[in-house]
Amino acid sequence: MASDDYRLQFTSNLESPLFTGCQIKLEVRMINSDGNVIKSGPLSSAKIELLVLRDDFACDVVGNCTTEQLDEKEVKTRDGHISVLKGVVARRLVEGTCSFPGIQFREGSLRRTFTIAARVNRNEATGGHRVQEAFMGPVVVQTNRNKPNAKSNAPKFDDEIYRLKKIAKKGIYYPKLRSKNITTVGHFLRAYNKNPEELNDLLGIKEDHKDWKTIIEHARECDLKENHYLKAYKVVGNQINDVIFFNCVHDIVGAEFNGKYTAKENFNRYQKAIVDSQRKEAYNALESIPFDYIMNENGAPTKISPNRNVSEDLSLSMQDAAPPPNPSNHNAAYQVNNFIPGLTHVSQTCPSLENCNTAARIPVPGGGGSNPLLADSENDLSVFMGNHLYQCKKQNNHQIILITMQRINKDCVWKILGFQIATCLWEFLIKRRWLRQIGR
Repeated sequence: MASDDYRLQFTSNLESPLFTGCQIKLEVRMINSDGNVIKSGPLSSAKIELLVLRDDFACDVVGNCTTEQLDEKEVKTRDGHISVLKGVVARRLVEGTCSFPGIQFREGSLRRTFTIAARVNRNEATGGHRVQEAFMGPVVVQTNRNKPNAKSNAPKFDDEIYRLKKIAKKGIYYPKLRSKNITTVGHFLRAYNKNPEELNDLLGIKEDHKDWKTIIEHARECDLKENHYLKAYKVVGNQINDVIFFNCVHDIVGAEFNGKYTAKENFNRYQKAIVDSQRKEAYNALESIPFDYIMNENGAPTKISPNRNVSEDLSLSMQDAAPPPNPSNHNAAYQVNNFIPGLTHVSQTCPSLENCNTAARIPVPGGGGSNPLLADSENDLSVFMGNHLYQCKKQNNHQIILITMQRINKDCVWKILGFQIATCLWEFLIKRRWLRQIGR
């Protein structure tokens, strides 16, 4: 039997720790001694199976293990009956490659590591070739209940604060941070960038303490690649046009001096002095400043469109509340989409000087018919739709030029409508007849 002509290979490794019940995806391929994938022949479609080996498995005998030796080292569940892996653990190669999605560990251990291996099923014909097994590096597998205290290799902005190293959910630092509403990695970095000494005092540790250095170093690894939004603090002063820009964790990224942007790492001594002199005032005002800039591809801040509003958590975009007007000669009701509660006024100019109809079906000269309104007056009309009152201003040519929207209480609806109908019905009927005569 030829030795080491072919071998299996995992396409990637797993990072510790893994947790029971969490899905992982593995991919295995068949390669020859030159490292090329076998895409044809019997071995390219061989049946592959996964198994987990104990941490005392001797990796130095790779390639010389017998099937029986691997079976002896395979990890079973505590009852000893089934594999510690859950999912489809046996698949056929397709052109030399196969994937194992949805694999989970049934059990874990805090005291030892596991090695995942892949081998050709013992009943497969290999044409007399010895196919070497594939082995991953040892991984730690913990029970799922330990996951909340796991430390992210690269923490994210919204990760809970106890994901940082040296901060445990049941430790001494966690309740101190929560008392100041510092509950996420993003909150921690904002507090640190604003006043590191104050944060240090809150935790009650010295700056040269090992815990402090570990926490800060891990927090600074926070992945901010997807958070491009910026805050702009305008320096107050006579004949000063400087603007300081802060990222999502309130770290200074640059400033605009006399209309020209300069990144922080390129500040000269004069520019650095300006920013340092304004640092305290800027941080005191940052909480009330919205994220209304974004870092463009050229590495410079760009003003976000006025119709786009970025929320404090960088995740909510508010759409423009004013929908487009109906086209000319179209007697459809004005459709209001994405209404924002609390919005009181929205201006919308009608694009046409002729038969423009919006907000409700109203009589206009040559409009081809009309529907009665709930209320009308000499210069404006009111229409109730849903739980909103729409007030529309008109000019003498009956073109609507302004729409104001107000949220009103449903209890007030009948009072408003009753008053308007009682006072305006007669005037409306007379005006409608007069408009029809003009239209003819």
